[in-house]
Amino acid sequence: MKRRDITLGEMQGECLRQKGYCDFCDVKLVCATHLHRAPDQIDLSDPPRFTEAQMAFFKWWSERGAVKAVAMNNFEYGSVVVFEDANGRQLGNVQETSILAEVKENGNALDLAELIGKDAT
Repeated sequence: MKRRDITLGEMQGECLRQKGYCDFCDVKLVCATHLHRAPDQIDLSDPPRFTEAQMAFFKWWSERGAVKAVAMNNFEYGSVVVFEDANGRQLGNVQETSILAEVKENGNALDLAELIGKDAT
């Protein structure tokens, strides 16, 4: 199961569904009962998805009007990440493999405003 944010309600629902049998529970890796810890002692943080340099790269594109990064296949260059503005116009592209892998894992698109923490409007 891919790690994601989970609410307390979802965790309680899973616990009720499993009737206390932790071995088959999908959320036991973050469950205070299963880990025998108080909830405030559980580390729910994930490692950063991108390096500081990659985040600066995304911010640079955002400052130039890009709103999303999309993975595409280019017949001349192979797989690339294309940066698009709000109208879908291509502003540029890059073949950087670690960025490309993350974009593909995220459903072939990244919202730059969400990624760098800006208001999307």
